[in-house]
Amino acid sequence: MIPRSIAILDGGLTFLGISGLLVGLRAFREARRSRPRRKTPRERILIAGAGDAGDILLRELQWKFSTTHEVVGFVDDAPGKEDARLRGVPVLGRIDQIRDVARQHRIDQVLIAVPSAGGELIRRITASVTEAKLGVKVLPGIGQLIGRAALLPQLRPVSIDDLLRRKAVEQEAEQVSGFLRGKVIIVTGAAGSIGSQLCRQILCHEPARLVVVDWAETPLHDLLLEIRAGTNESVVVSEMGDVTDAVRMGQIFTKHSPDLVFHAAALKHVPMCEAHVREAIRVNVGGTRIVAEAALAAGAQRFVLISTDKAVNPSSVMGATKRVAEVLLQKMENRGGPTRFIAVRFGNVLGSNGSVLHLFRSQIARGGPITVTHPEMRRYFMAIPEAVGLVLHAAHLGNGGDLFELDMGQPVKIVDLAQDMIRLSGLVPGKDIRIEFSGVRPGEKLFEELYFSAEKVHPTSHPRIFCLRSERVPEKDGAVLLCLNHLNVFPRGTDPVLAGLRDDLLQMLDPAKREGSLA
Repeated sequence: MIPRSIAILDGGLTFLGISGLLVGLRAFREARRSRPRRKTPRERILIAGAGDAGDILLRELQWKFSTTHEVVGFVDDAPGKEDARLRGVPVLGRIDQIRDVARQHRIDQVLIAVPSAGGELIRRITASVTEAKLGVKVLPGIGQLIGRAALLPQLRPVSIDDLLRRKAVEQEAEQVSGFLRGKVIIVTGAAGSIGSQLCRQILCHEPARLVVVDWAETPLHDLLLEIRAGTNESVVVSEMGDVTDAVRMGQIFTKHSPDLVFHAAALKHVPMCEAHVREAIRVNVGGTRIVAEAALAAGAQRFVLISTDKAVNPSSVMGATKRVAEVLLQKMENRGGPTRFIAVRFGNVLGSNGSVLHLFRSQIARGGPITVTHPEMRRYFMAIPEAVGLVLHAAHLGNGGDLFELDMGQPVKIVDLAQDMIRLSGLVPGKDIRIEFSGVRPGEKLFEELYFSAEKVHPTSHPRIFCLRSERVPEKDGAVLLCLNHLNVFPRGTDPVLAGLRDDLLQMLDPAKREGSLA
């Protein structure tokens, strides 16, 4: 009979032998990685940013790509990092020295590893690197990084969104989560750029049910394929319907009894609204009125209108219709009831459906020219995820009758945007791609305004959300007059949506007035 001590000793020696073999194999692999064959040229990498993200990138590159890539060093502006080392790799200088550092150390590619950076820093780095004809990639901003996933797969070419990126602001996610969690929420215009992003972010906060409403069949179907994945299948409900169809909206709201409503359905393109005035008024004003009435009848807690900076001193039909929608909600708030009505204004969002970025990309792909309406045309821009995140915060902050304005940063000249996109394509403005000025289109302004002179700007608990308050709604609002005069051109009695809307606009101007033009 074999003694018990022999079995124990045999097991221990076997364990130590196998462990030693595995440790030896790993040490051998590490040694091979750290000493690649000199015959194989490696791509020389410079990392901009010697913080946590830069350190993680370095570790991933050394572990997975040491035979093909060599991290030569870092550049960083942080005090105290001069001559510092991360995992044996030195900090070679400041970010404004990146061109000289790259030339001195024969760099092939620069990786920007500063997720909290604003667009100005990324623009500085990109300009220096592209002039030196080097490759450059960037990590997404903090709000777009994928949780605990590896950083290397998230590196991507620099886009115009990165050049306009703003420094991250700490978001009070817990407050928004508490506000949305367990709620029944309806989003109209759910398949659009803003509506779909609203759906994505709302689902992160565990609603009891998300009802997505849209009239566009294929985009709605595509959205459902995306957001119903995994555990969301039982939470997301789709409803096809036109916001100007009062019967259908009544059915949807009665069926679901929502707690919160985000009204993003609208016609948004200025030239299209100028060409189709009737439909613009019908959807942007009439549709808002119908959905707001349905929300009120269903006992919704809050109704949030997605508005626009074009509603301020509007020069276009689109801007006028959104301004009238704001006034309409203020009037409904004054009537009282269970629903608090809130509007949120902001400017252009980057990369939305039909945006100028898509036009510029297609024009560059065709070899140009890029068409810009006017050399002094300026617009406010914001990334869609940031804008939607702030809308959700504003909905949480609103008390009813509130009109919020999002901090849009500084306005951007459209011609500068065009030049940036040409450079990001590896081309030279004016040489490889021409820029032509086509003239200001009907309804356009050279620059957008953020608020009326009578509106007072008040801070909120969020640094990028402001509350606009005026002592009273003007009795003869120019936008109301504009829409009413257009309505008077259309035949009366042929459209119940427009007929009811005309009466509402008359009462906004003069409760005693029912007939006649108000030109």
